[in-house]
Amino acid sequence: MQDLKIHQMDAMAAYLNSDLTEEIYISLPEGVLICSGKGWRLRKALYGLKQVGLEWYCTLQSHIKSVRYVQSGYDPCLYVRDSYHFTVVYVDDLLVFGTKQQITREKKELAGIFEMHDLGKAKWFLAMEITCDRCKRYNRELGAQTAMLPSLSPRE
Repeated sequence: MQDLKIHQMDAMAAYLNSDLTEEIYISLPEGVLICSGKGWRLRKALYGLKQVGLEWYCTLQSHIKSVRYVQSGYDPCLYVRDSYHFTVVYVDDLLVFGTKQQITREKKELAGIFEMHDLGKAKWFLAMEITCDRCKRYNRELGAQTAMLPSLSPRE
């Protein structure tokens, strides 16, 4: 049994990291004198665009898949690298599961592409408290092992 850790990361200004896949033009606000009367083509996503959530999701998904993760067929927010290393994504919040070395590597990979805020060990995610009690697990495992030992009684 692996002793997996859970760490949490938050993508800073996530929606602004995405390139647009379709052409979108905006007109400049009143009072801006640069090239007045002309529209500007957006190359990056902006908050408020209807497409921005999908664009961010596609950008993040592309990166996660490029570092050998496979998207789960059961939940599109779950990405699995192997049986002991996976990531859960909810908009711009990520939970990273794995060994300490695997988590450190993934954090570096993500921070190399996106501006990320490392929140350390996960304590809360989507209004759910995350707790880890290794002592309780150890005692439960120890109890299971000692139950298999033959009982000893003192000699008469």
